[in-house]
Amino acid sequence: MDKRKLRVLGLSDPEIKIYLALLESGPLLGSQLAKKIRVYRPYVYDTLEKLIGKGLVTYTIRKSKKEFGCAPPSALRKLLVEEQKQIQKKQGLV
Repeated sequence: MDKRKLRVLGLSDPEIKIYLALLESGPLLGSQLAKKIRVYRPYVYDTLEKLIGKGLVTYTIRKSKKEFGCAPPSALRKLLVEEQKQIQKKQGLV
């Protein structure tokens, strides 16, 4: 996946880094993800919450711990549609 395409969807660099790491590795615990991308754990959790809010990351609870993974590709499509609507609103087209 191209970082530029994700940036067009309104993702920040940290969100892109985390999303791509999950896409590459599959589901991970927050601590595992922090080690993989070499970022402080609290920062990773904050960014994961943002990605969950955007519908790009999901989680399951296993053994009392959250395991994070990428949402289905349709979530990217939904985000693209939302971004297009925002652009149209700004331009007064909607």
